[in-house]
Amino acid sequence: MVGELRTTARALLPAVAALGGMAVPGLIFFLINSGGPGRAGWGIPMATDIAFCVGVLTLLRSHVHHGLKVFLTALAVFDDLGGIIVIALFYGHGVELAWLGASALLLVVLFALNRFYVRNGLIWAAAGLALWYALGKGGVHPTISGVFLGMAIPALPTRPLREILHALHEHASRLVRRPAEDADLEAAEVLGIEEHLEDVEAPLTRFVHLLHPTVAFGIMPLFALVNSGVRLGGAGAAGSLWSAVPLGAALGLFVGKQLGIFFTTFAAVKLGLAPMPGGAPLRKLYGVAIVGGVGFTVALFVAQLSYPGHPEILDQAKVGILAGSLVSGVVGYLFLRFSGKVAAAPEAAAAG
Repeated sequence: MVGELRTTARALLPAVAALGGMAVPGLIFFLINSGGPGRAGWGIPMATDIAFCVGVLTLLRSHVHHGLKVFLTALAVFDDLGGIIVIALFYGHGVELAWLGASALLLVVLFALNRFYVRNGLIWAAAGLALWYALGKGGVHPTISGVFLGMAIPALPTRPLREILHALHEHASRLVRRPAEDADLEAAEVLGIEEHLEDVEAPLTRFVHLLHPTVAFGIMPLFALVNSGVRLGGAGAAGSLWSAVPLGAALGLFVGKQLGIFFTTFAAVKLGLAPMPGGAPLRKLYGVAIVGGVGFTVALFVAQLSYPGHPEILDQAKVGILAGSLVSGVVGYLFLRFSGKVAAAPEAAAAG
């Protein structure tokens, strides 16, 4: 709705690249584990971890084109969504039509809430929890409910930004003309401006701002702490990187991701579907494709779903995820670091 992906033309290239970056790693894992006990984990190396990739590119500020940073972030968004769809369709359980019918009705409810521009967070939370429960009971993995809920919550304000700024400018001008000793009244007016801006802010934006600290500093670190541990003794020691499951995960992330992202993007650019992000050279695109092999959150989640009741195979999958992600991050960083700095934009050079 807003931002870099608001038009089809801008979203097309990272969406196509994400498909290649999902298909090739999944195929590599499947070929290595075909016929073995780990074949259910073919979805493990599909998703790129947004946070770690952005972290790597942040360290390379002068070595990566801005367009490529946006491209990789958008790609990670798309293949995370793709990973969630894979989870919902292939890692659920037996389908229950009655509950799926209830889920469909709840989607209608979400659409109605959107049309009436409901701003109350508790109402959206209740509808989202109901959909989560119904999808789970219907045999579809309920993670997809978060995608549906995020798409339903209004993302645009009811008034154009320019109109809001014009009204704010007039109000601020009246405040400036008041006597200086009227400080208490001015403080109240400033608070009123803040409350008014919150009222005109799009619900989705407001919810994201409210939830971000809890998610970034609570939920995500807790998930990583609880789910990334690998047992070093007993059955966990069998998680040698050369076993089929960890090898499939590591090669899927390190080899499959870079090949899938690079060649799909290269083909799309050559066919004229979209321009090269930021006009970057191919070596920079390839370096970013390597970094795209950093997979963590969704990969660990898929591993948990793939091997219930098999802790030894799960440990092996975690070894492969951590190894593939580490190698992708380090090699991608070094490749971009030693492939030369990015030329400063003309306006930046003039300012300097």
